[in-house]
Amino acid sequence: MDVSNCPICGNADISGYFRLRCNNLIALKCKNCSHVFIKNSPINSDNASDYYTMDDFKGNRKLQNDQWYTNYYHECLADYESHLDSSLALKQFREKLNYFNSQFPQKGRFLDVGCATGVFLDMAKKQGWDVEGVEISQELASYARENFSLKVYVADLTKENLNCKPFQVISLFDVIEHITNVNSMVASCGRLLFDGGLLLIRTPTEEALLRDIAKIIYRASLNRFEFPMLWFYSFEHIQSFSLKSLNILLKAHNFSIIKVFREEESLDRLNIPQYINITIRGINLLSALLNREHKITVIARKK
Repeated sequence: MDVSNCPICGNADISGYFRLRCNNLIALKCKNCSHVFIKNSPINSDNASDYYTMDDFKGNRKLQNDQWYTNYYHECLADYESHLDSSLALKQFREKLNYFNSQFPQKGRFLDVGCATGVFLDMAKKQGWDVEGVEISQELASYARENFSLKVYVADLTKENLNCKPFQVISLFDVIEHITNVNSMVASCGRLLFDGGLLLIRTPTEEALLRDIAKIIYRASLNRFEFPMLWFYSFEHIQSFSLKSLNILLKAHNFSIIKVFREEESLDRLNIPQYINITIRGINLLSALLNREHKITVIARKK
């Protein structure tokens, strides 16, 4: 990854933020927009599909401690409807669909970028949207086609142009943090949207209270206790956004943010000890009061 300039604002005034000893992960921070990004991830636009296979999707991750994620997306497979009332992730999907339905009562064309197994697209299709997906993993794209009869392109929007009609809505759920060239991704989405169309981006946020607590523990231990940092910073998550850096990125491509959701990760997805689960649930209650949850979803309108 080119680290001579900030990937969001292009500013050259960047500095070292931290280095983790256990895996030599190096994070940098822009002094202008405060965006945080990973300097030395092995993932790039040419090899990304190698790191996001069906096996990775199910939790056997190559660059993280996979024992934490062994059941991570269990509710996002062909039987997802049996989890609709119990899954926080699926409830969050429905919340976003309800918002899009309110903005476009007549529905329209809908593109999900990084659609994985196609669950969100299938939910949208059942509500009357004309849906398509983009996915870099051939395995995941095949799963979506075979189980939900979806039209899914195997493509990388940062490098390829899709030859298709414009969309009313494009969504990127937990995608943009994995991408090196985020400007190319947002520019591509802009080209594929109607004027007045909506772009959804959901990503973990640098503003989360849990991240600040992890950094306090890390620095108070003189950078020796790295375990909490590994939950939030990894080679897979190349970019770490704040609302400020997302706003700068979107404005640069003629978008304006019209809606912001802040939400937590489902702890039921994580294979963690009970005492950690209880501790995080308590912190999450405080995060909600402070409006500093783990993830941020912005919806922006193309001008």
